[in-house]
Amino acid sequence: TNLIADLVVFSLSALVLLVRLHIVLLQERWTRNNIVPSGEMDWRLLRGGLTWTMVLVIMSLVTPRVGAAEVLNRAYTVFESPYHSVEAEWQRFFAGVSGPSRLRGVSFTDAIRLGQSPNLADRVVMMVDAPQGRFWKAISYDFYTGNGWRTTETDKVDKISPPVLGREKFDATFEIVVPQQNLLFGANEPVKVSVPFQFQTGADRSYSIAVRAVRGGQASEKYTVTSYVSVADKAALRRAPGTYPDYIRQKYLQLPSTLPQRVRDLAHKVAGEQTDPYDKAETIESFLRTTYRYAPTVRAPPAGRDPVDFFLFDLKEDFCEYFASSMVVMLRELGVPARVVEGYTAGTLDPATGKFQVKELDAHAWVEVYFPQYGWIEFEPTPSQAPIFRVDSEAIGGASPGGGDDTSTGTTAIDRGDKDLQNDNSPDEGQGFGDSVVSAVQNFDPRPVAALLGAMLLLLLLAFARFQLRFRGQPSVDSAWGKARLLASYAGFAVDPSQTTYEYATMLGEAVPDAKSPIQDIAEARVHDRYTPAGASADDVDRAVSAWRRLARTLVGLLPARLVSGIARIWR
Repeated sequence: TNLIADLVVFSLSALVLLVRLHIVLLQERWTRNNIVPSGEMDWRLLRGGLTWTMVLVIMSLVTPRVGAAEVLNRAYTVFESPYHSVEAEWQRFFAGVSGPSRLRGVSFTDAIRLGQSPNLADRVVMMVDAPQGRFWKAISYDFYTGNGWRTTETDKVDKISPPVLGREKFDATFEIVVPQQNLLFGANEPVKVSVPFQFQTGADRSYSIAVRAVRGGQASEKYTVTSYVSVADKAALRRAPGTYPDYIRQKYLQLPSTLPQRVRDLAHKVAGEQTDPYDKAETIESFLRTTYRYAPTVRAPPAGRDPVDFFLFDLKEDFCEYFASSMVVMLRELGVPARVVEGYTAGTLDPATGKFQVKELDAHAWVEVYFPQYGWIEFEPTPSQAPIFRVDSEAIGGASPGGGDDTSTGTTAIDRGDKDLQNDNSPDEGQGFGDSVVSAVQNFDPRPVAALLGAMLLLLLLAFARFQLRFRGQPSVDSAWGKARLLASYAGFAVDPSQTTYEYATMLGEAVPDAKSPIQDIAEARVHDRYTPAGASADDVDRAVSAWRRLARTLVGLLPARLVSGIARIWR
């Protein structure tokens, strides 16, 4: 629910209440010090407070977000990268220090060290509007260091050309509550985002490591991501070519020379007689899910120990990063390109909104395995999560819906004119100023303005009621004279204590010609009422009441200009 209108009304009410409370405190102080202020002092204070209240609320509505202010965004970008570099190094240095908690939370940086306790909070990080729940990908890692993972592919490009075989288009809208630097989330293989973005990739432009907003602040906004998600079945993946591109082999079969031999031996033992990459991946995945247990607490490996070796042969239960790392290392030993991916699980579907509520507790690591022509395919080795279901068409004797020998199979959803899925951060050539105006009008949300206007109308009604109540019970002539003086003072024509009734009427009539006749009628009735034995006649009363109505219309017309000039003086 959009609560901006409620926030505007609440802010106005709260600020006005603070002003009124300040006036009451001043009045108490004046009473203690035997100070008698003029009758209009409290109203003057309230008027000043109302002016500043309106200024503050209007500024809060029209001031752009930091992400939309280019100068502030450039300053933010300058300090963002060094800060996260220091953060990553700090985590690396103290990964082995045991303690009840770590101040890490969720931080999808370019490097992770296995054994860090994430200390996840039960707080919502984003809401996702999507047709189904999936892994919400943040970043992937290619280089295993022997104690953690690093991303070595750091090129930034505007377009990639992912494989489309066995894939379909998938749209998801993310409402970010807790942003992750400039990272944009997506499903499996993102290809387009509704805000300006770039792909983080390497020399091979067929996939991305991560997707990042051009301006960091835009990663904290609401955005829609279009992805290609795999619908390939087991048979299609088994028939994938067994020859990998050179770049994939160099990057995603890498293992450190320090990897213990028993980890390599275990990988070959578990794979057994499996020959095709898909069956190897499925076998390793099943082995980890059935042999090891998940634990939410993380234990760091002893100094000098390989964390995968420590998990497989000593711990045998731990966090998802250990499961994902073990599967990737074992597959690479078997000659199957794989990588670790981090992000969030689907979260919990909120029946009231129809959106997935993703919490920090949903942070997760999983595995992607590379299949030629099909790209990166997701696997889930952690037993705490449901396994990824794929149809085994060979087992049931059916056709392969996700691929096969016919390369057109599974590409219909992508090939039917969806050429706009590639990133183009520049405006369309045919889009001019008029189109921008139309787009702005279409996206304009009138509710904040309506709430502000409603609050202003409410304040005007309250001011009018107070004005009327101030003269309630007074004789008609006294009421007309008092209202005339007060309203004229608001318009900038306050009475001087030394002026007589006629002198003030003359001064006001000269300053405001349209007020000359009505103020003279009111002044004459006032003098007759106060200084003649018979008092004001019925005719005097009628003329004073009628004159007040005419005078009020004239003076009210002067108030907007008076308000503008008053605000200008305040700012000067």
